[in-house]
Amino acid sequence: MSIHTFPKSICLVLAACALSTQALAEPAPKVLASWGDVQVTEEDLKRYVAFKLPDRDPVEVMTRPGVMEQHIQTLLMLRTLADRAEDEGLGLSKEQLEWQLRNQRNEWLVASYQRMLVDQSMEGVDWESLAQEQYKAEPELFGKPAQVDAAHILIRTEERTEDEALALAQEVYAKAQQEGADFTELAKQYSEGERVDSNGGELGTFSADRMVPPFSKAAFALQNPGDISEPVKTQFGYHVIKLNRHIEPQNHPFAAVKGTIIERLQKSMQREVIGDLLANARTDSTHAEVDEEAIEAFKKSLNAQQ
Repeated sequence: MSIHTFPKSICLVLAACALSTQALAEPAPKVLASWGDVQVTEEDLKRYVAFKLPDRDPVEVMTRPGVMEQHIQTLLMLRTLADRAEDEGLGLSKEQLEWQLRNQRNEWLVASYQRMLVDQSMEGVDWESLAQEQYKAEPELFGKPAQVDAAHILIRTEERTEDEALALAQEVYAKAQQEGADFTELAKQYSEGERVDSNGGELGTFSADRMVPPFSKAAFALQNPGDISEPVKTQFGYHVIKLNRHIEPQNHPFAAVKGTIIERLQKSMQREVIGDLLANARTDSTHAEVDEEAIEAFKKSLNAQQ
């Protein structure tokens, strides 16, 4: 068997022909939009979506109504404004740009690594069983808490002494206790709450955590509709509270909240996995060799530039 050696010039010609043939076999990316000299191609759009939404299916993203057009417009605007900035002499040095690209690569790799670890930790997890366990353990988290519907009359203390405010609140309480008393009219006459002329002191329904503790404690302690509290002191002044009704807590059925519970559990696991990863990496970094003298010298050089 004989081996033929081709001249170097012929090799270059053959290589050029091969590249030319390859270029002909691969058509140029389809231009989707242009604005002056700025263009956005199919390739641009695919890579932009992959860059911005790495966790999403690019096909699903781009086929949603209006989303493709929005991304095209964003790319056109971004590139046009970048060209203008460059015309003004703005931009990064080659060295800074190269550093940022390396740093960005590191950040992308870490994000991908985190997603991989999270995905691995979630493999084989029986999410429905975990959701049922949490639902049974903390049913109050998956429904509406007990509420009251109440009204109040507020006597403020800003423009009167504490004793004067309490005396007036007690007077209002005594009038509200009288048979046939109209609490709404008393509120309009005495209350210094917001919009009392239009709401007559009505607060609507609220849970205990929506009001300051002394107010909630007094409101929820009232037993029957129409019951009225003695004056209650808060940072806003003195309140006389009337109960309209109690509303019992309502728990949603498991089927209605299963999806929400599973989502919470998955987010919690994600935070735990990433937290452990970063904590371990932070611990490992404490073993790094640190040149304290170099750091101090660098600090001094920075201070000297101020």
